[in-house]
Amino acid sequence: MYALRREVGKSAALLALPLLLFLQAMAAVRFMPAGIDLWASVPAATAMAVLLTGPLAAGVAAWSAQREARRGTRYLRVLSARAEIVVPLTEVAAATIWPLVAYLTITVALAVETAVGPGWGQLNVLWLGAGALGLALHAVTGYVVGRLVPRLWTPPLVALGSYLLAVWNQRQSGEWWYFLSPVTIQVVDGFDRLNNDLFLGQMLWYAGAAGVCFLAWVWLVAGNRRGQIVGAGTVAAAVAAAGAMIVVTQDNRPFDGPTTFAYRCAGQAPQVCVHPAFTPALPELQAAFTTVAGRLAGTPGEPTRLEQRPRGLGGAPSPGAHAFAVDELTDGYAAGAVQEYVTLLLLDRCEQDIAPIEHRLEGRALTTIIFAWLVGGQFDPLYANDAVVRAAQWFTERTDTQRHAWLVEHYEQVVTCSLHPEDFA
Repeated sequence: MYALRREVGKSAALLALPLLLFLQAMAAVRFMPAGIDLWASVPAATAMAVLLTGPLAAGVAAWSAQREARRGTRYLRVLSARAEIVVPLTEVAAATIWPLVAYLTITVALAVETAVGPGWGQLNVLWLGAGALGLALHAVTGYVVGRLVPRLWTPPLVALGSYLLAVWNQRQSGEWWYFLSPVTIQVVDGFDRLNNDLFLGQMLWYAGAAGVCFLAWVWLVAGNRRGQIVGAGTVAAAVAAAGAMIVVTQDNRPFDGPTTFAYRCAGQAPQVCVHPAFTPALPELQAAFTTVAGRLAGTPGEPTRLEQRPRGLGGAPSPGAHAFAVDELTDGYAAGAVQEYVTLLLLDRCEQDIAPIEHRLEGRALTTIIFAWLVGGQFDPLYANDAVVRAAQWFTERTDTQRHAWLVEHYEQVVTCSLHPEDFA
């Protein structure tokens, strides 16, 4: 224990702690959704921050591993009364502890911030553990490479290689090996239940892989004690294999079905409902959608109930309701939600139009005139001939009451992009 305390106090990782804290904080805050307090976002952000701190930890560990080679003091370890493994074991422990201190520090800071607000959900400890062990795997791997290749260029090359490998893996989402990487990026939204089996499997895989990596190097230099190393390595390999098997059999499912929650709603015409974590957004969203609903009144697209839903799979609303999406409460989030909702409402069926290309472009441009009015924006189409410009001018000169009456009459043509310039007269 004394040797470990001394090593921790003079480790190169301690000197790198301020940079580790900075990178962990910068990346974690970047990945935290703005304006909402969702407990699942804490482990998601801290685990994703390993994309930056992991390579740094690996490079620093590789540098620490070269101390004997730089100083020519390996003979002291051989002559020491302690077992030869003590020195490298304390070195790799110190190189791992300080990155984990940075990881834990930022995790606590984010957890306090979430607890102060109206945090929704629960803190997923397994995901936090998987992120921490992924960071530890970086450090252990970097240390072993530094021991095997004690060259001046090894630490920066280890750091760069770790980062490039992690970035490459982010492009492999959906591949069977994706979640075996010590760095995975997964966005949470509060609508899906986390798959704890996946995170447990990752913890076992990372811990076992780190053990196998370190013990394999020890076996190379252990001399007459290789029998004991083989036994420990077998256990580590079994843990790694079990973890990898669990991860692979989860079929790339970070989520395990929809979670249960009660909507928070406001208003009556329309009633706007959001996930509990987005409750602060209700007044602004309700005001924005009320304006749109008033302009759609009397048409088949008039919403009576709007529900916040995730995009893609599982995004269907309750029967009779319309769906909209909000990811975070950044500036202009309500206007963005309205624009996306109206875009899907007006332009979704246009993709089925089989008319000639020039007619489709003209029809979509004319529909864009109505889109701009509904969302309160400016008419700015990608395609506008003279007829479209005249139609936009004509529609702009009408009162809101006249525009609404026109939309009720031409709604089906609007949503199918089958309008003609003659309709604007």
